[in-house]
Amino acid sequence: MKPTYFTILFFALLATACKQKVIKPVYLRDNIEVDNIAGIENRFDHFKQQVVGHFSNKEQLENYSIDEKEQELIIIPIFKDRPDEFWVYVELFSPSLVDQPIEQRVQRFRKVERDTILVEVYYLPQPEEYINEWKKDKPFENLEKKDLVRDNGCDMIIACKDPSNHIYRTLPSQDITCHLGTRNTIAEYMDISFALTDEGYLMRFKYYDKSKKLLRESNYSGLYFERLDYQHEDYVNRANSKQ
Repeated sequence: MKPTYFTILFFALLATACKQKVIKPVYLRDNIEVDNIAGIENRFDHFKQQVVGHFSNKEQLENYSIDEKEQELIIIPIFKDRPDEFWVYVELFSPSLVDQPIEQRVQRFRKVERDTILVEVYYLPQPEEYINEWKKDKPFENLEKKDLVRDNGCDMIIACKDPSNHIYRTLPSQDITCHLGTRNTIAEYMDISFALTDEGYLMRFKYYDKSKKLLRESNYSGLYFERLDYQHEDYVNRANSKQ
């Protein structure tokens, strides 16, 4: 028997409904939809949405020949932010080793001028206890600010050089003072610089020995961590993936 028009319409609507039912990852609960970031008029509110999210350098590696490994960033807001400050947790990891992060840190963004923001860096007292904390319904529930380990040697100043397009850039460091927060027997210091837009981070890393001699640095073009959209058909929800 040939299917009726209404039968075809029913299954078409059912397929559309199933396709549109996308679950938002728990670590993106505080993020507005990617397409809506550009519409935020308040400059600091706009900036806060730019900072957080899920980012990957996969597309850059697929399209350009650079000697770098695939990595992802998940950045979530923590604590209760006040009008002129914003706290986040940052975790950098390989997509094949999600539960073995390369870097863990807490950052406090504090406005010092209208278009200038101080990034204060903190480390967790027992970082291994907070691996993949972004997978939890209540991340850092028992963590207090006083528990964090302050490292002002890693602080950065970022400025909005293009207010109309909300483009932020780090200002050059005066000296090499940021100790590498991992168990590395060769590199002692690191320097991070980046540009931040609605689309993601363009980052460059430099590593130095204990004498502050440059050991290696990112490709001259930088590492581009593109903002990922959980509604994209190829998106992998890292809170549900098993690594």
